[in-house]
Amino acid sequence: MPTKPCTPETFEAICVAISESSFGTRYLCKQHNVTRQSFFDMINESKQTKDRYAHAKTSQAHYLAEEIIEISDDGTNDWMTVMRGDESVEVENKESINRSRLRVDTRKWIAARLAPESFGDKIETTLKGDKESPLHVITGMVVK
Repeated sequence: MPTKPCTPETFEAICVAISESSFGTRYLCKQHNVTRQSFFDMINESKQTKDRYAHAKTSQAHYLAEEIIEISDDGTNDWMTVMRGDESVEVENKESINRSRLRVDTRKWIAARLAPESFGDKIETTLKGDKESPLHVITGMVVK
């Protein structure tokens, strides 16, 4: 169980690790033998540490996007050989394919939340109204 408080040097090392990996703070704090609470206390110490952590998480979103490409392009275990009677047959390895799909979907979901401006769903709203009688929105109601 981590017992050391987070120092500025350890904070920076964890932020670098966040930027360059898909690991979460729980794992990284454990690796650096610091409590998560002391790490989060360090984040809240100043605007500079908040910004540093935010930058690390945004970088992590881009790292996850790169991992998505690697996972998607890797077909290493997509096929397996099974014996059917006396002959060997190549069949789709559905477990491996589903695991890859889960890994990609998880990374997409996290990246979209860490950097919604880059990886979030784009929602566009267009309002159209009659030129003679424009729409007026009042407390969520549309009135002509």
